[in-house]
Order: sequence, then structure tokens, then C-alpha cells
Amino acid sequence: ASGAWADPRAHLRSLFEADQCVLAASGTDAEYVSALAMGGGPFLSLLVDAREVGSGCARAASGLPHAAGCPVDAPLPVQPQVVPLPLRDDDGLPLPQHQVDQACLQIAARGPDLPLLMHYVPCSKTGLSGPSERVCLELERSRGERVRVVVDASQGRFGFADVHRWLSHGWAVIVTGSKFLGAPPFCGAVLLPAGWPPVADVGDSAGLRR
Repeated sequence: ASGAWADPRAHLRSLFEADQCVLAASGTDAEYVSALAMGGGPFLSLLVDAREVGSGCARAASGLPHAAGCPVDAPLPVQPQVVPLPLRDDDGLPLPQHQVDQACLQIAARGPDLPLLMHYVPCSKTGLSGPSERVCLELERSRGERVRVVVDASQGRFGFADVHRWLSHGWAVIVTGSKFLGAPPFCGAVLLPAGWPPVADVGDSAGLRR
């Protein structure tokens, strides 16, 4: 690589005005980064419908290997309680936004004293979103620094202005190259705003392949 992309981390940090940039091969692998950012203590991880974002996301969000050849070959030093947030009902029909938001608040209430990692999906693989940005902001206001939000904006399903807005909220953002736009495989990153703890590349953490 040459020019701006000779150092992709620095280029992405500059492009999106992020404080940190951690590279990841996929949106699923990026889940390891947000889990590690929560530290080693117990926390509640609200994960949006894995059917809509990727079948391996639940295991990755738990700090476990999600597929043969993935970066993790042993459990990571994290203690999440991962709770799924469905976006569809048992018949496969999309749930109304207000119902998704209400379920989100009910899940968050299960661990009022635990740090909370909120996943927000602005556009899933089938075009659904959830929970709403309004609910994410509401939980931040009510629980303060115990809440961190990570936006799953994989596959290029975002605009530059969206990423800047999310980072300005203090939210981490997962970005990956878009197959639709012809990006190369296995290119992704987690953009972290100021206020998040330093996160090393996944290969520097116990349980991840060297």
C-alpha cells in the first residue's frame, strides 16, 4: 500500500475523526474489540438479532471462537451476559420499532447495576434497524458512564455524516468494506471516540491468535 492507505489505522482515524482505530477482518470479529473495551468485569451486552447481523456474532460478543480460523482460539478475559434483541417475530415478520425499543429497555432493566454494552444496528442485512437512537441516548442519560454504545454499520450501510454523528455521541462504530461496492474481503475496523479505554489490536489480547 502507498499514500494515505500505507497506514490504514491512521487514515481511518483521520477520515472519520476517531480517537482510536482497531482493525478487524469482519463485523463479527469486531465484536471482540467492543467486548474487550468493557474490561474484565461482568457486564450486560445487548446484542441485536444475530439473524440480521451474522450468525457468529453471539459467540464473538461472548468472547468465544465463532468459526474455524477466526482470531480467537480460547475464551477472552471478558465476562459478558449476552442477551439477544429480536427484530423479527417467530413468523419472520419485522417487529414494530416501539416494540423493539420496549424490549430493549426491559432487557437493560435486568441488570441495573451492571455496565451495559448497547448494540445499535442502523441497517441490518435485510434493511431493519434497532433499537432506535432515541432509546440508546435515553439509556445513556439515565445510566451515565455505565453505558457504552457500539454501532454495527457493517457492509457500508452508512453515510459519512452518520459515522461522524455517532462518534460525536461517544459511540464506537464498526465499519467493514461493502461487498456490493466491490471492496476487498476481510477489511473492517472499529472506530472508537475519545472517552473509550485504549484497546489493543485483537492479536495482542490473551485468547487471540498471534
